[in-house]
Amino acid sequence: MNPTGPVDDHAVSIPDPTDPRRSTEPAASVQNSIRSTQMSHLLHEDLARAHLQARLQQAERQRLADYVVRVARARRQASRAQRRLDRAQLRLHRLHG
Repeated sequence: MNPTGPVDDHAVSIPDPTDPRRSTEPAASVQNSIRSTQMSHLLHEDLARAHLQARLQQAERQRLADYVVRVARARRQASRAQRRLDRAQLRLHRLHG
């Protein structure tokens, strides 16, 4: 028996991270996977942002079109009201003239 403790013949060796012969492929693969996942999330965010921007632009165009329609309707109503006023004034003028 060893004075510092029992000797374990089946000890697991821990790889030295500074050993240049050590393979880095699994770590590189994990790193690529993480990078790929992050890129995927960024692409989805960009797609969602572009979709939202397109919807906002469409809504703005629709508001502008609705405004143009309301203005045209108001002008027609004002024109009809002006013609009614002109006819009423003409009748008054004929009655008192």
